[in-house]
Amino acid sequence: MTFGLTVERLWFAVAQLMRILSISLVFIMIPYTMDSRAYGVTFRKLGLPDRLAYTMELSFRFIPTLARNFQVTLDAQRARGFELDSTKGGILNKVKRIAPLIIPVTMNAIVSSEDIANAMDLRGFGQQKRTWLYELRYHWWDYVVIGFGVVMLLVVLYLAYGQGMRLFQVPQWWYGLFN
Repeated sequence: MTFGLTVERLWFAVAQLMRILSISLVFIMIPYTMDSRAYGVTFRKLGLPDRLAYTMELSFRFIPTLARNFQVTLDAQRARGFELDSTKGGILNKVKRIAPLIIPVTMNAIVSSEDIANAMDLRGFGQQKRTWLYELRYHWWDYVVIGFGVVMLLVVLYLAYGQGMRLFQVPQWWYGLFN
């Protein structure tokens, strides 16, 4: 079996890498550029229903909470003499060593989510339109980003339908790089 790296395969790899990076960039921007208290109102302003907007807010806020709980549990277990850094044994021994961390963190997450669900039920969440603590307003840079997104959409539509690039194809200039 021979490994045949062709120009087409290299272009496909570059295209897939760009696709993954562009999708990841969108999801990385949200937690690192926004105040976590504004997630719900942001998703509500995008037109999502209150329940879905608040669910998105809770899910984005859950990750830092889970990381903090994991660190607290790890510190508590280390205070009891727990060693995670030991490299002895195979894969089963490594899984066994992680169990004192995973079980308390998972149980804490389940109990916390039940507490949140009970509090929301007791306060009648979803019975009427939700009010939000923060109000969002557009600034000039928001319009620049929206305009950039519209321009990118128009360019992609032009390339797909105007230039016939709907199917995967390698541009001619890419071949020129490898001659």
